[in-house]
Amino acid sequence: MFLPQPLQLVAALALFTFSSLPAFACSRLLWNGPDNQVIVGRTMDWAYPFEDNLYIMPRGDTVTGGTKTNPLSWTVKYGSVTSSFSGWLSKQGPFTIDDGAADGINEKGFAAHFLFLSGSQYEKRNPAKPAVSTLRWVRYLLDNFATVEEALAGMDQIQIVPSHIGSNPMDFHVAIEDKSGDSAIIEFVDGQRVIHHGRNFTVMTNDPPYDVQIQELKQYKPFGGQKGLPGNIGSNERFARLEYFSRYLPQTKDPEKAVAQVFSVMRTVASPVGAPYQDGATYPTWWFSISDLKNGVYYYDWVENSNTIKVNLNFIDFSEGSGIRWLNPRLPDISGLVNDHFKPITASAQ
Repeated sequence: MFLPQPLQLVAALALFTFSSLPAFACSRLLWNGPDNQVIVGRTMDWAYPFEDNLYIMPRGDTVTGGTKTNPLSWTVKYGSVTSSFSGWLSKQGPFTIDDGAADGINEKGFAAHFLFLSGSQYEKRNPAKPAVSTLRWVRYLLDNFATVEEALAGMDQIQIVPSHIGSNPMDFHVAIEDKSGDSAIIEFVDGQRVIHHGRNFTVMTNDPPYDVQIQELKQYKPFGGQKGLPGNIGSNERFARLEYFSRYLPQTKDPEKAVAQVFSVMRTVASPVGAPYQDGATYPTWWFSISDLKNGVYYYDWVENSNTIKVNLNFIDFSEGSGIRWLNPRLPDISGLVNDHFKPITASAQ
């Protein structure tokens, strides 16, 4: 079950007022432009790099939800390209290549992204209901759904269960979009699933939950408050800048220009390597992704690689049996279209 957004505001304010700062300091922006352009940008910010790889996931593979009790099992319906830190996870515990997809787009023009939301409180576990772990949440969505509406209906049939690294829960909220421009943000607050659904839900960062973010946005001048537009890298500040700058993007029909413009807004919320966060630690932006949902192109920019790369899903063989393929996006000698640089998966690359 889920509760409508307004009923969650008071509880969310009380729950998250004193919560600690998140360690994932990521940001996401959806831009719906003319000529049915749908562009989504996100950053991945963390204290250290996860050495993420890009993966081509074909149709037909069998995947499970990765939970201890009653994990969901499914056969991949749609091929996808994902950014995943499964390799890093495999060194932390019993994780596999099915874990750790943080971002991606499938062949139907549907995209999903998880961002950290500390203090998430999930539904009480009903062991009779199939479950998916948070580290397989994005994978589940990309494998099974072509639209936001389909994904939300599918979520009604399962439960999301937090993954753990040691005793630390991997707490996330998820943003999804499709090529029609539809969007949804899914959070777990006070034991309830909270859904914000519609084309107007274009920005997501980290703490606090979305309802509280919208209330805090009102303190800034562009949104009716007294404070100037903030320049810090905290979650609220990044949320405000994305909301503000995205409103002024030129209405271009050129997909390359549209992608470049969304990149330009995402760079306003990037954290430089070495820059201190509010708690004194550093959470630099390690990579950007841009998903062009109309044209089926996935762009990727690694901070220590001066070359932006892109994957065109229209020219990928996603057929059953074609195999999982991978690419190291940190290689300094790759740029532009990199479809031909993907290699068959091996144990060392997982």
